[in-house]
This record gives sequence, C-alpha cells and structure tokens, in this order.
Amino acid sequence: MSETALIFIVLLSVISSNSHPIDVKSNIRNRATGKTSDDDESKTAIDWNTTTGGVKWLRNCDFPGYDIKYQFMPIEKCHLKCCSQACMALSGCNAFRWNDGWCFLKKLPSLNRTPVASGTCGFLPHEIKQ
Repeated sequence: MSETALIFIVLLSVISSNSHPIDVKSNIRNRATGKTSDDDESKTAIDWNTTTGGVKWLRNCDFPGYDIKYQFMPIEKCHLKCCSQACMALSGCNAFRWNDGWCFLKKLPSLNRTPVASGTCGFLPHEIKQ
C-alpha cells in the first residue's frame, strides 16, 4: 500500500470517528454537552408565569415521570392553585402537573419540560435546580 493511500485511510477514519449526528431539524449540537439548540431552548427561553406565591407555571407542558403522588382535583373546585398548594404541602415535592382534573405531584432531579397538547405544569423555584 502506498503512503498516500495509507494517509487517506487514516484521515477518513479520523473524520468518521469525529462526526456528530445531525438531527432531522438541523439543530446545532453543542459538542461539550451533546444537546441541540432545541434542548437548551426548552429550558431557558420559556417565559414562565408566576403566581403571587412565587410558583412558576406554564400551560401545555409536562414533566414526564418522577410522580410521587397523584390525586383527583376537579376543575369546578380549583386546578393550578390546589395542585401547587398540594405540592408545597408534600415533603419532597418540587413540581406538579394538572390535567383533566388530575394533579400529579413530582420530585424532579432537574427542570426538564416537555411540550404537550393540554394541561398545566409548574414548579417551586426554591426547591429545584434550574
């Protein structure tokens, strides 16, 4: 094998080992974190609503998993207010999701929101890393 062919093979293997997958949306992938621009945007570019008690909330979102308790809270009585108060009263709860009358109390390791078609999610800023 010639020296030129050997250099070409080595160069080709280096290029293929350093390539990063590009997702379908053509987001910019951060080499240090491996996250796309959409990942970062979903956490930092959100304009959260704030209650008078300091609870942050947003419509049409969820924090998938990490449920520690759930209970029925019909909309006729209350939803966001009762669900956030239930979270504040439960030791270890730092986030919640209310949807179709159900309040899901959560213990999140970090703030990782997922957009969905309905419901409301919220968190206690003093209880979670942002």
